[in-house]
Amino acid sequence: MKIELDYLRQLLDVFLESPRAFITIKDWEESGITVDSPDEDIFDDRFIFHVSLLVENKLISNSSLENSSLKSIGIDVGNSNYHSWWEVDIRLTQDGHDFAKLLHQNEVFENLKSNFREFPFQVMLDAGKSLATAIMKNKVKELTGFTE
Repeated sequence: MKIELDYLRQLLDVFLESPRAFITIKDWEESGITVDSPDEDIFDDRFIFHVSLLVENKLISNSSLENSSLKSIGIDVGNSNYHSWWEVDIRLTQDGHDFAKLLHQNEVFENLKSNFREFPFQVMLDAGKSLATAIMKNKVKELTGFTE
């Protein structure tokens, strides 16, 4: 399965748009994200794949700042993707918040989608930071006339 930046942005937007510091899996569902497959005994592949990336890259954690496994955010995946989940408070880590904000910089987002989508996830994260830094430097130069 390929990483879909549009879908990651959709997952992360639930955090950004929430009036609370934490969300739960139920909040993802209520926002229109498909969590369960149609038979409801297994996770939707797209959901579990992308949420796993968020956990593996430490972009989300539970309220105790734990993010070592899917269980830390209330997800248990068994054999054949059979699952169970329970409501656990989930938050964006600082890196997660930074990544979510990067995905809302249209120039960065479109550049990542068109030029970096085949790269490893960590390279995409680094490229997003580099692109945002370059944009910021140009903006500072434009506003102040200062160069490095």
